[in-house]
Amino acid sequence: MKYRLVRAVAATAIALGALAVPSGAGPTLAGSTCTGWTNTLVPPTTIRVYRSALGRTVTVPFRSYVETVMASEWGASNPPAALQAGALAIKQYGWYYAGVWRGGRDSAGRCFDVRDSSSDQVYRPSKRPAAALLAAVAATWPLSVRRSGTFFPTSYRSGPGTCGAGSPNGRLYQRQAADCARRLGETAEQILRRFYGTIEWVWPGVNDMTGDGRGDVATVQAAADGSGTAGLLTTDKAALAAASVNATTVLDVIPPDATLLGRVAADVDGDGRRDLVSLVRGADGVAVLRVMLATGTGFAPAATWWSSAREPQPFDTTTLRLVAGDFDADRRADVALIRVTPGDAPRTDVLVATSNGRSFGPTRVVLSVAEDLSTSRFLVGDTTGDGRADLVILRPISPQVVPPPTDGSAPSAVPPAPTGTAIQVAVMSTRMKLGAPVTWMNAPVPPDALKAVVGDATRDGRDDLIVAERQADGSALLAVYRSVANASMSRVVYPATPNLPLAFDAIRLATADFTGDGMADLIVFRNLGPAADGTPQGVEIQRYWTTPNGFTRDAWGTDPTLDWATFDPL
Repeated sequence: MKYRLVRAVAATAIALGALAVPSGAGPTLAGSTCTGWTNTLVPPTTIRVYRSALGRTVTVPFRSYVETVMASEWGASNPPAALQAGALAIKQYGWYYAGVWRGGRDSAGRCFDVRDSSSDQVYRPSKRPAAALLAAVAATWPLSVRRSGTFFPTSYRSGPGTCGAGSPNGRLYQRQAADCARRLGETAEQILRRFYGTIEWVWPGVNDMTGDGRGDVATVQAAADGSGTAGLLTTDKAALAAASVNATTVLDVIPPDATLLGRVAADVDGDGRRDLVSLVRGADGVAVLRVMLATGTGFAPAATWWSSAREPQPFDTTTLRLVAGDFDADRRADVALIRVTPGDAPRTDVLVATSNGRSFGPTRVVLSVAEDLSTSRFLVGDTTGDGRADLVILRPISPQVVPPPTDGSAPSAVPPAPTGTAIQVAVMSTRMKLGAPVTWMNAPVPPDALKAVVGDATRDGRDDLIVAERQADGSALLAVYRSVANASMSRVVYPATPNLPLAFDAIRLATADFTGDGMADLIVFRNLGPAADGTPQGVEIQRYWTTPNGFTRDAWGTDPTLDWATFDPL
């Protein structure tokens, strides 16, 4: 079967800017009379630094300032996770005081935000940052942290050299951070939570496919002749311009005798843009993973990144399913293949193939349970806030078995239908093993009455499930299953304003942070059905901006080219 994936299709590359978009500025700092940068989601462009040796104030590009302070205060030989924690701390400290002026002025009366000494942060322009330091700054540049929703100055000290020694007192200790990363395998997120306490980890623009810092959604469409296209729902002006001029380009071809087992979107090369990954099983039983890298305006031609034929052991591909996430916390998404073995000795295995940015390595079993989970559904997200992706299992809750009749009649041959869904989480460890699945919450509807996407809806650094639940009348109720710190989820119904009834069977969901405020928004695709003359009317696209109190609904537009029977949002 041929799937023709295009860079972008003008009919589906609809600009959000044409309609009202909530501000992505988020919380702001009080204005000041120096640099006065108040946005706490976008770093300042410059910072005013008092140069002690010169006795005067200079204006420095902010990213250059952060990189130079890294070179002045952090050794490049530290583990990457410790360097990333340090880079974020340096950035947010300077960022905070670029918005909150403390009244500093040099002898000429010029105001400054920070000094170049250890009274603030050591800034020595003669220091050249090593590649490892630049990489740490780049990996954490969009990120910031909050404490109870408040943007705060992230101070740090050199500290003792053993992880856990001493009292953090709300400061990051450099030597401890290095030991936590090196000896315990902690991620940057874990390190910062260790030293700064209960914090929110804010990453704006999650699910970005174009690199503009705001989320996007791809629509993959299969046509009756076997060809397919991929469009982008985006706010990116460059991608929209490319969509209006680029001709359709064949990006992948799936043979007629092959089977598409799954397709996901994930940033597998670590460039900050989500890519498309397909799992295809050939007639010979060989499965391959095909990757279409995001280019900024669409997707590059597919390339094979993994094949089951290259596995060191015989590889059964009969029941494979595909999910993806950053399981090893290296900023590159990996793939997980779920393989179910039914029968008298059932087993479900989860195999992870990690990405090196160019291909996926051999799979390793990270979880094996002696159960048939073929009726379960699988999602991936960082539910614990440690920087590693976890496996979320939507498992049917079956009612208690009805005892056989006592009147001699035959028992029912039809098993009872599930009454709910157990939301189970298998947490990824520092040793790249998934823990045993644990039930975090029971949902009030069975899996076939539940549609779920993953995203951080609360801006706390823990991924949640944004869901639609089928009601008795066939309508859809929108809710968020919020991940909380004590390994559980809480179900919160999210009201939408203005309210518009949705038919559960006529919607599909996707999520991305379109506003750049660090909270995942919901995109709802609604089947318009046929017109009076039988002509398909296409798909309506609705946006649900996420706020702390619910959704704000906004119609995006209608795409008459999308065929409801064959398109898939990613």
